Amino acid sequence: MRPVERGLIPSAPDGTPRVFAEHQDARADLIAHLGEYCSYCEMQLDASLAVEHVQPKKGPGAQPHLALDWGNFLLGCTNCNSTKGHRAIVIDDYYWPDRDNTLRMLVYKEGGIVQPHPDLTPDVQERARRTIEMVGLDKNPLNDPQASNRRWNNRREA
Repeated sequence: MRPVERGLIPSAPDGTPRVFAEHQDARADLIAHLGEYCSYCEMQLDASLAVEHVQPKKGPGAQPHLALDWGNFLLGCTNCNSTKGHRAIVIDDYYWPDRDNTLRMLVYKEGGIVQPHPDLTPDVQERARRTIEMVGLDKNPLNDPQASNRRWNNRREA
């Protein structure tokens, strides 16, 4: 995960903070700030890039009051978004590309392998491991038939 800066909530034409009627309405603004990349696996996509809720808007641990909150949005590919799912999130149990310098926490190895950085303390490594598992960056199509070959190939090539 590359560190990203979502920035402040975009302004409406009259200069007031923009209000989103639907979470999908934030997609263009997020792309303008984050680029056409999944915030988690960094796959570049011009389509199938969804507004992803850090805190789920439905399901266990739902935070419906954050469903239209700019600070709760990132961009997610289908794989990362569906792997993360609607699980309850304790923000401080994970590293986030918009809050943390995830490049210092993760190591990208040859062959598309993503692992916690070996020089980190055990507690930081554990938090990094949970982050990797949360969005499935540990999935490998060579030993996991449900892993996405496209996402894996993009990481491997990078």
